[in-house]
Amino acid sequence: MPDFGCGSFCKSMWRPDAAETTLQLLREIGYYGFAEPELKRDPRDGQYKLLEINARTTLQNRLPAACGVDIEYIAYLDCLGRKPETSITRPPDGVLWVDDFADQVSFLMHLKRRDMNAGEIMLSLKWGKVHSVAAWDDPLPFIVRASSAPMVALKRLLRKEHF
Repeated sequence: MPDFGCGSFCKSMWRPDAAETTLQLLREIGYYGFAEPELKRDPRDGQYKLLEINARTTLQNRLPAACGVDIEYIAYLDCLGRKPETSITRPPDGVLWVDDFADQVSFLMHLKRRDMNAGEIMLSLKWGKVHSVAAWDDPLPFIVRASSAPMVALKRLLRKEHF
C-alpha cells in the first residue's frame, strides 16, 4: 500500500552498504537459511537500520531473480547440498517489479491524492516489468488470484479497512 507494508511497485537498486551490514549481522548471530532482511535508511545519520528479517519467501523475490539472483532456487540447491553454478557480484539497477493486484489499488490511491507526477505515472505503465503472479507461460497463479480478489476486497470493505 502507498504508506506502509509491502511495496507493490519496486525498482532494483544495489546498496552495497546495506548488503554488507546485513550479511555481517547474519554472520554474527550465526543465522543460516533463507533470509529476507528489510532495512530502512535513517535520514538522520544516513545509516541503514534493520526493521526485520523474514525467514520466508515472498512474491517480491521475483525481483532479485530477474536481476540474476534467484533466492528461492539458491535455497532449493542448498537443501540438496549443491551450490549455484553462477554467481553475480552486482545485480543490475532499474529492474521493475509489480504486484499485479495490490499495485492497482495503490495506483488509484496515489492518483486520488495527486501525489504522483507524470514521470512516475509513465514509469508505472512501462512494459517489461517483472510480475508477482502474471506469466504467459503459467497463467494459473494469476487466474487463481484474480478469482479471489473480489472476495478479498469485499471482506476488507466489510471490516472497513483501507486498501
